[in-house]
Amino acid sequence: MDDETSAPKRLQESASPAEPSAPASSLDFAELRRSLRIATRNGRYALVTAVTAAVISAGVSAWASTHVSSTEMNRQERLAAAQAVRKDRHEAYVAYVASAMDFAAQLGRIHAALEARPPVYATISSELNNLQQPLQSHMRAEAAVRIVGSEMGPTLARRDRELSALMFEPADSSLMVVENHLGQRPGALTDDDEWHRVAAVALAAIEKYTNDISINDIAEQARADLGVG
Repeated sequence: MDDETSAPKRLQESASPAEPSAPASSLDFAELRRSLRIATRNGRYALVTAVTAAVISAGVSAWASTHVSSTEMNRQERLAAAQAVRKDRHEAYVAYVASAMDFAAQLGRIHAALEARPPVYATISSELNNLQQPLQSHMRAEAAVRIVGSEMGPTLARRDRELSALMFEPADSSLMVVENHLGQRPGALTDDDEWHRVAAVALAAIEKYTNDISINDIAEQARADLGVG
């Protein structure tokens, strides 16, 4: 039979505390460390992704800006070149037309001198000599048109053939017939049948040239080149 002292002893044993469990704080800390590692790793990925995206975006923007700038520069260069060509063409065509008109005007003065009765040697000789300057200006203007004009080769070649037929060849149907006649009779002209024949040949050469050569073909091409036609 248990004595009285055994009951309190059992009570004391049953009332004694259980074995201490692991502190909650240690478990929380381990979980925190694991979560922190995951968050840090994810954060690094996010940071790298953000930086990469920023670099790519900046690169694309820089390329686009460079491409646009380059394209705009090329467009501006082409525009400047086109404007320069247009300016050169405008000046060349204007000079050519002016020289053609000056040349035609001098031909008109020669025509009038050849028709004069009686013929005046000094006047005819002077007017023929005065043709050299507008002829040279006209040829220089033609050279400029050949350089900057477009599709002018055939037109200018035809005009050159007509000019050669007027001025030089064949000698018996161009202005050379007058030059030769004056050379054979220095200082004086006789109003005879021979002179009438010579004058008629020269007059016909001038009239043929002025009838066959028109400024309209040049003007038409000039309007096309300058964008005003």
